[in-house]
Amino acid sequence: MKSSKVSGAFLGASLLVCVAGSVGAQTPPPSSNGLTTPAQSVGLFVFPQKDQTAAVQQQDEINCYGASKQASGVDPAHLQPTNVQASQSTGGGAKGAVGGAVGGAAIGAIAGDAGKGAAIGATVGLLHGVRSQQKSNAQAQQQAAQQAAAAQQQQINTFKRAMTACLESRNYSVK
Repeated sequence: MKSSKVSGAFLGASLLVCVAGSVGAQTPPPSSNGLTTPAQSVGLFVFPQKDQTAAVQQQDEINCYGASKQASGVDPAHLQPTNVQASQSTGGGAKGAVGGAVGGAAIGAIAGDAGKGAAIGATVGLLHGVRSQQKSNAQAQQQAAQQAAAAQQQQINTFKRAMTACLESRNYSVK
């Protein structure tokens, strides 16, 4: 009975060492200076597939970062600003005032004072037109900001594809 416990413990320890060894081979080495590696700076996880050392992986990442900048035309550290202009509408107040005045005059004519009705309608129409214009301009500005963010993300994705291709050609798994 004692012999089976010892061999079972030995088998378990051997299995643990084997599993730990295979996990260790897949773990990306930390950077030597405690900072993020070039791949980590753009959100890539790099795992050596041919037992590359941490120093070799660091050098490969540096080389691939430079090659990816050149191949993609994108430098993640200095993204090109994207100028997406939001179309700003004008004249909402005037349009609202005219519409309100027409409606107010019609209502005022029924009540017996078309001029007073037109003045009240113009004021209400002006406020409504200005508020509608401001809302429309805010939505256009928000949409422009979203388009700019999407364009920058596209630049980063282009760079990541180039860097992934470079690192995979040097026997790394990149996620």
